[in-house]
Amino acid sequence: MLLRKQRDKKESGQKVTIVLFGATGDLAKRKLLPGLYNILSTTPERFNLNIIAIGRRAFETSSYESLMEESIKKHSRRPFDKDKFECLSGALKYFKMDMGSQGDYPRLKAFLDELDNDGDRIYYLATSANFF
Repeated sequence: MLLRKQRDKKESGQKVTIVLFGATGDLAKRKLLPGLYNILSTTPERFNLNIIAIGRRAFETSSYESLMEESIKKHSRRPFDKDKFECLSGALKYFKMDMGSQGDYPRLKAFLDELDNDGDRIYYLATSANFF
């Protein structure tokens, strides 16, 4: 629903940001990232979208993209299309963060505010229940 709603915001430049906590975990690799690829690969238009992948591992965005590409090739129900993947990976940014560290949350807020200036955000916690 929010992805449909944001189509109307294209002209304003406002983005929808999906913030994915636990982005290096099994749920993200097997279900969430392939699912986003499936959704975005079936739409004829480009979304005004940011995907912020948050994890504890020390990845650069480019190395995380490689991990995501392999995951999508393995777990997506749709055939892999490099052009469609590049649309998805163009929206992706990796943010290293320890969810147990209170000091990392102000850094995350500043990072998100710089990207979307308080636009619409979806937060997904693909993490252990002790972080809820």
